Amino acid sequence: MLAGFIGTATGFPLVIVALVIGIMGGGLTAIALVALRRKKRKDAIPFGPFLAVAAMVTLIWGPQILNWYSNWMY
Repeated sequence: MLAGFIGTATGFPLVIVALVIGIMGGGLTAIALVALRRKKRKDAIPFGPFLAVAAMVTLIWGPQILNWYSNWMY
């Protein structure tokens, strides 16, 4: 539901940026929490806050991130 709202708010190419930022942020945080033994592998870590922060970052700096990535790749 939240990812659908992010897609509506940002549009097609920027929704990919938001999802990648959210997934990377959530994944890196989960890895750090498990490595520091604050959470176990079976514990739930909420994903919504990471998507919300990624949506805000994308709304503010999304076109610059997309431009940087496209220049870096090609």
